[in-house]
Amino acid sequence: YQNISNSDFITKVNKYRDIMVNNGILEEDIDVLLSNSKDDDVKKSFLSKYGVDLAKIAIDVGGKVISLLAYLKG
Repeated sequence: YQNISNSDFITKVNKYRDIMVNNGILEEDIDVLLSNSKDDDVKKSFLSKYGVDLAKIAIDVGGKVISLLAYLKG
């Protein structure tokens, strides 16, 4: 997440917001993340809290299936 631009990170989170919520990630926590997207501590806290859940969510990016965690960090 440190190498990704803030706008790209926000775009990625918004794109998969519904999938995250449907997999048990609290919408309130996503809102906090988006409101503080420039704060690396907030990103670290979110990824620490939900890393396992995000790793279990498989998404298709350009024909390649990866975890949502890898996608958000990339």
